[in-house]
Amino acid sequence: MAALAVGRFPEDHDGMRGLRAVLALALVLALGGCGASGGFPGLGSGGECPGVARPLSELSTSADSANVFLYVTNQSFEDPVVRVVVDVEDQTVVDQAFDVCGQHNWVAFPLALPTGWHDLSISTHGDVVTRSRVDVPPSPGKRWVVVSYWTDPERSVDVNVSSEPVGFA
Repeated sequence: MAALAVGRFPEDHDGMRGLRAVLALALVLALGGCGASGGFPGLGSGGECPGVARPLSELSTSADSANVFLYVTNQSFEDPVVRVVVDVEDQTVVDQAFDVCGQHNWVAFPLALPTGWHDLSISTHGDVVTRSRVDVPPSPGKRWVVVSYWTDPERSVDVNVSSEPVGFA
């Protein structure tokens, strides 16, 4: 975390010094929750900030062994906690609640998938279902998949697949 420097005001009275120290501490604590962790576990799961990724299948693995890095995020203030279910080839790899956490949260699920195309199915609230595909390259290739839940203008799920690490990871 970057250091926060608190400047001295010309009229630095004892009463103001204490107030500024409290405000600086509040700012540091607030900014500390605004970034996503590049490691595992991720942020914002289960209605808590930060939260913990809860792997569900034998496709789940450690970050060191993963060839697919799945991130799930809730970007909806309208639905501050949303249950997201992600299936890969009809095998559930994610089924948990995700907190909006100020829209700065990405929960990481490292996966080990065989080379080739894989079907993804994402559902939320049992009514939003999105389907996508990811092509997993031969080793040492990797894929980054970001699943984002939105409610503006309506409930929807975006899936973005990249051959490069995503900016927040």
